[in-house]
Amino acid sequence: MRTGTQTTNGVTWITDTKIYESIMLERQEKDKRAFESTARSLGIPQRNWGQPVVEQFIDFVSRVDQLQEDISVAAVNTPNKFIQSLAQERQLLNSPSLKHQLRERYSTAELLLRAVKMVLTMDAGEQYQADPRRYVASKINAALRGYGYRVEEDKENP
Repeated sequence: MRTGTQTTNGVTWITDTKIYESIMLERQEKDKRAFESTARSLGIPQRNWGQPVVEQFIDFVSRVDQLQEDISVAAVNTPNKFIQSLAQERQLLNSPSLKHQLRERYSTAELLLRAVKMVLTMDAGEQYQADPRRYVASKINAALRGYGYRVEEDKENP
C-alpha cells in the first residue's frame, strides 16, 4: 500500500491531500491537452475556445475520443485467459441470457463511437476523405451486424 492511501474492503482510498491534489492536477493537465488538441483538429480559433457553447462542444468530442480509445483498448485487452467462454461470462455477470461476449460488445461500442464522432464533427472543420453519411452507415452496420440490425440510406433525404 502506498503512503497516503488506505485500503478497505479491496478499495483503495487516497487519504493524503497532497497526493489527491497531485492526481487531480495531473488529470486537469491531461484534460486540458485533450481539449486543446481536439479544438485544433476541429479548426476552432483559439479566441473562441472560452465560449460556453464551444467549450461544451469541444469537451463532448474530446470525451468521445477518450471513451473510444478506452473501449478500443478494453476490446483488445479483454483477458481471454480469464474468460474462456460465453457461459463463463454469463455466470460472472449474472446474465443468463447474455448473447455476446464482452470483447464483442466493446468492439461494437467502439465502432458506434466512431459514428458518433463523425456525427458530431462532420461539418465542424475536420476534413474527411470519405462521405460522412456512408462512413456513419458503414460503422453502424459493422457494429450491429452480429445483432441483426442494418442501416439503409434514405434515398428521399440525401
